[in-house]
Amino acid sequence: MAIGSPRTGAMETNPLVKEVHPKTRMGRVRNSLAPAYENALSAAVKFKSRTMAVVSDRVFQVTAATASGAAVACGMGGATVGLVGGGFLGGAVGLLPALFTFGLSIPVFTVVGGGMGAVGGAATCGTIGGISGGGAGYGVYTRRQKIAEVTKLLKAKALSASNTVRAKIYSVGIGAKSYFSSAQEKTLKTASATREKTVEIASNKTVQVTAASATGGAVAMGTAGGITGLATGGTIGAAIGLVPAIFTFGLSIPVGAAIGSGCGLVAGTAVGGTTGFVGGGAVGYGAFTRKEEIKTGLTVAKTKMIDGAGYVKDKGRTSVDYVRARIVGGTGGTSD
Repeated sequence: MAIGSPRTGAMETNPLVKEVHPKTRMGRVRNSLAPAYENALSAAVKFKSRTMAVVSDRVFQVTAATASGAAVACGMGGATVGLVGGGFLGGAVGLLPALFTFGLSIPVFTVVGGGMGAVGGAATCGTIGGISGGGAGYGVYTRRQKIAEVTKLLKAKALSASNTVRAKIYSVGIGAKSYFSSAQEKTLKTASATREKTVEIASNKTVQVTAASATGGAVAMGTAGGITGLATGGTIGAAIGLVPAIFTFGLSIPVGAAIGSGCGLVAGTAVGGTTGFVGGGAVGYGAFTRKEEIKTGLTVAKTKMIDGAGYVKDKGRTSVDYVRARIVGGTGGTSD
């Protein structure tokens, strides 16, 4: 049999097929099928070439790979969820005829529900994952140049922003360092001036005398005030405790006295201490600042007292002599 080759167009003879005369019935059938065979063979060759072109395309490979990966991942997750959910649902459905099946319907329906859920979950999630993954892979790969440009632009902007922030931070750091240095210098100067002023005040004799007088007055008056308050408060508290003494069998008197004594002690100490502190400080300050005037006044007073004593002594002696003379003259005798 000689049939024209679809590739070379030359007539080829198949040695395994016997030649059939074209005028016979078999020959006519083969001759009628020869064009269909050639067309089918040509279509198969074209489909193969197109398939190879499509499969060799990088976009198709990336899309298929991402779609397959997403389908597998989502399908496994969907199968797991469907298996568990379908098992629970099947077990719940199997509870209905459990009385009639002696409980065998529960595991049977659980297995059936788990299987159906696994298949349904794998199919559904696998389809969704394949479509989503394929679309994502196709979009990313076909727009990889734009994505690279955008990424490069974002990287440049981020680097520029980072440099700007770094420069600002450096500038702020320098300013802060200068500010803190100035503040530290001012603080040191203020501390030094404060220390010198404190030493000067503490070394002042007037301040020392005033502080000592105020402390002594506070201690003395506070002690006296505390004792007075203790006695007065105890008396007042006992007097107040007399009112309910009938109902407390006399216990309110010592209780009132104790409370009154405590209150009086605290109040008396506070009032006396404050009064003594203020009064003692004022007296000490006034006495020290006017010590020369006080010293002069004491000297004058001492002189006057001495002069007065001498005058009184002289007057007394004169009076004695006068009285003696009168006595002697009145008796007619001598003074001896």
